[in-house]
Amino acid sequence: MKPKSNIRQQEVQSNNLQDLAASMMMTMRRWVGYIALSIGILLPLITQLLTQCPHLQESISHYYYTVAGPVFVGLLCGTGFFLICYPGNADYEDCLTNAAGVLLLAVAFFPTAFEQQDTTCTTFILSYDDWVGIVHLSCAALFFLILGGVSIWLFPRPHPRQKENPAKRRLRNRLYRVAGVALWLGLVALAPMLVSEEIRTAYEKYKVVFWVEVYMLVVFGWVWLYKGRVVEAWR
Repeated sequence: MKPKSNIRQQEVQSNNLQDLAASMMMTMRRWVGYIALSIGILLPLITQLLTQCPHLQESISHYYYTVAGPVFVGLLCGTGFFLICYPGNADYEDCLTNAAGVLLLAVAFFPTAFEQQDTTCTTFILSYDDWVGIVHLSCAALFFLILGGVSIWLFPRPHPRQKENPAKRRLRNRLYRVAGVALWLGLVALAPMLVSEEIRTAYEKYKVVFWVEVYMLVVFGWVWLYKGRVVEAWR
């Protein structure tokens, strides 16, 4: 039989490893949140500073064709790798965030079709087959669809080692679910583009896609910062 001192030492080591894993998970959540919040600000800012072009692109994805293109791809890849490495609190959460990470990498490496009314900020134009743009849009939609589901159903699940006031937990879970629905509403707002060329033209003219995508990225970033306890620290 093992001495009690050895058993106690193993328990301490196990708790330290669990605390380290929890700390790493919090850090990854925060980085995902920070990157998501920065995309909508960094890309227009870089384009403005380096090319003196103040015009917004018709979507976040169209910054691929500007001087900020490498930053766009880098931010998506960084977020995608974080999501793939993120372990999650349950098997389902781990699988879904892995899938979301792979989808985001596909968004980065399968560019959106270059169809813009305003090419003032464009630094290069590449022609792809139609299927490339379809893969880009499909993966982006599935990415937000999955993250909305994770926020609604998986993030509210309590962590086995986390003790929390019941009232505070109910409020937190309500916020997660509202954020998940908000992500899905963003997809609904963009859906009319698929059924009407006139609506698509209007969306492009008034940068509706860009602003809806920024809104969705802010919601996504806020959720992950909240999950990483950063928002609570701000409060």
